[in-house]
Amino acid sequence: MLPSDFKLASYNFDLLKKTVGTHGILTSVAGVLFAGVILWELLGSILFWRAWRVMRRHGNGAAAVVAQAFAVSLALWAAFLIATEATVNYETAGTHKTTLIAQLASLLVVRASASPTKSAQAD
Repeated sequence: MLPSDFKLASYNFDLLKKTVGTHGILTSVAGVLFAGVILWELLGSILFWRAWRVMRRHGNGAAAVVAQAFAVSLALWAAFLIATEATVNYETAGTHKTTLIAQLASLLVVRASASPTKSAQAD
């Protein structure tokens, strides 16, 4: 999508095209899948900003908006791992698994830092 000489190009789209192409899936479908992932990441980012605002105001890591943000993001990494298995392309599995585990650990830390009195106020 970006020029190959662009310094911040991730090459994820090229990897996606190659992966789905080996299974006979059209490049246009790869584009739709890639756009879907970008939108999913955008939704996760918006939800994390909203959760950050709630935590900043109320100090409540147990608020529902925090759980929503983590649920959307964790679902993305889980979907990546399922796609890895479905396409039998393990090139990025380690990164996806590590990111999923790191986000689970982050969720545990955030939830553990929630105080019971603040929890009732922000929900």
